[in-house]
Amino acid sequence: MIGASAPIYPTQRISRPSKKGSVATPVLLLKDEFFVVTGVTTLRGMRFLDSLIRSYLGSKVVQRERFEELVAETLEGLPLEFQEKLENIVLVVEDWPSQELLASVGLRHRSQLLGLYEGVPLTEGGRHRAALPDKITIFQKPIERICRSDKEIKRQIGETVRHEIAHYFGISDERLREIEEQGRR
Repeated sequence: MIGASAPIYPTQRISRPSKKGSVATPVLLLKDEFFVVTGVTTLRGMRFLDSLIRSYLGSKVVQRERFEELVAETLEGLPLEFQEKLENIVLVVEDWPSQELLASVGLRHRSQLLGLYEGVPLTEGGRHRAALPDKITIFQKPIERICRSDKEIKRQIGETVRHEIAHYFGISDERLREIEEQGRR
């Protein structure tokens, strides 16, 4: 029997002995964090399955509501002078970026994109446009995938939100890398 602390890898078939003791019943197939359940019909079996899922995912999955709260806390934690300049912008949380979106920014795998700013930066006259707001999208699943704990998720959300807001203010990725390197010295 697999214990709660045993590592479970994607596409690994997990089995547990049946009540008769001689035949292993397939319980769970993990594939890209989608769970396909087979052979679980009892409450005891469901509890076993729940413990397997929790041991695989650990604490790196955050409910959407809590994730959105962490994003909001990041915004509220920005210095007031930045908060006051955020105009005509919407911030949304989505699970994953679409393949079309990835292709448009030159990425191949959906876990490579944590956030995206779409709009006209303030330095390029972004304040003088009318109709549609600029948009910052934070992608929850890629952030969860690279983090190992709730603390890391919170830190990564903060970094991602601040990074995308920097684009709103006209700071390029190159300049952000320079700033990060200066901060490490």
